[in-house]
Amino acid sequence: MQNKVIEAIISLDIEVLKYLQTLTGNPLIDGFMVFMSKCGDNGILWIMISLLLLTSKKYRKAGIMALAALVLSTLIGELILKHFFERQRPFVDHEIFKALVETTSVYSFPSGHAASSFAVAGSLAWFFKKYSPLLVVVAALISFSRIYLFVHYPSDIFAGMILGLVCAAMALGLYKKYGNRLDRLK
Repeated sequence: MQNKVIEAIISLDIEVLKYLQTLTGNPLIDGFMVFMSKCGDNGILWIMISLLLLTSKKYRKAGIMALAALVLSTLIGELILKHFFERQRPFVDHEIFKALVETTSVYSFPSGHAASSFAVAGSLAWFFKKYSPLLVVVAALISFSRIYLFVHYPSDIFAGMILGLVCAAMALGLYKKYGNRLDRLK
């Protein structure tokens, strides 16, 4: 039963990528997806937002929680899960897919871009409810760009999103338990 589920997921992953192949080749869309992917490289966009928040006493807690969620997602995703699953990238497993960007990591599961994006977006959405739709859209675009560029399977992205949201919840749980200690940072 378990093998059939995994086979079905892999089959769906490949079919989605084959469909996306029919959409690539538009310089405007390809360029936008490369840009969105670069925003997520090494969590740079999320680190910049977090550091900006740290400069304000009013938003410092939000910046700390965002960085905590980002660190958790990186440690769990990049240092543990990717090396446990050792899933190759689509362009490595299937010659029909050509990556539209270079990638530094060999393994694809879970997506680090999706994990970091949803970890920070999830934690910041708790602090900035008004901006939560924008945060989710940016995180989703960064995540989707990785599928579009053929460096991740859709299931890599889904797993990264779940991991990121779990890490956001963990960081917020720590905040609720120990947040009063952060009041000393004012």
